[in-house]
Amino acid sequence: MKFYSLVLLTSLLALGAHAQTTCDTLRKKVPGGTFLQIDCGHELSEGLLGAKGKEGVWAVYFREGTPKSIKSYNNNTLQGTCLEFSSENKLSKTSLYTKGKLDGPQRTYHSNGQLASLTYYSKDIINGYRKKYYSDGELESEEIYKDGKMNGEQHYYYENKQKAAMYTYAFGGKHGLASFYNRKGYVTSMGKFISGKKSGVWKEFHSTGKLRAEGEYAYGKKTGDWKTYDMNGKFVKKNTY
Repeated sequence: MKFYSLVLLTSLLALGAHAQTTCDTLRKKVPGGTFLQIDCGHELSEGLLGAKGKEGVWAVYFREGTPKSIKSYNNNTLQGTCLEFSSENKLSKTSLYTKGKLDGPQRTYHSNGQLASLTYYSKDIINGYRKKYYSDGELESEEIYKDGKMNGEQHYYYENKQKAAMYTYAFGGKHGLASFYNRKGYVTSMGKFISGKKSGVWKEFHSTGKLRAEGEYAYGKKTGDWKTYDMNGKFVKKNTY
């Protein structure tokens, strides 16, 4: 009876162990603290553990042994350059921290190694330029931020380098001149936004760049007389809203 009870207890313990993620931990006293290595099977992390937590460089590795992230700490707070990698062992992101907050340029990368985005931070808030790039390296968008909000002219581009749109931002939203373009570089419409809504005189154009329609918007809706023109610029009709 004792034998069977022992077998049953051993089986239950084994099942409980498999139901949870187990990690092997290695600790070793070194100058400045304790070297700690934690192996959970799917990933392994290691670094120096000081009196207040993580210190210096901490690295995390995928199961295959390739790096997942390399980050720097001071008193258990992110400090300095941090690197992140994809499972294909390619650099995916670089960030700069000061006292645990993003402070400086952050870069992300496409799987082919090309720069995907460049964003400037100050105390965890976007300040300055944010640029995005297509996987071939061509510019996709160029935005300007102030205290975490878009501010000023924002530019967007097609894959063929032609401009796709330009917005003006102020007061936390679209506010000011705007223009839109087709892939051939011709403007398709232009006007202005007030508090995020189309306002004032707007013009729309045919795919060839010729004027197609013109009129006014109020609070995002067409108002008054709108004139339309054919492909040759000849007046066609007038609609009143």
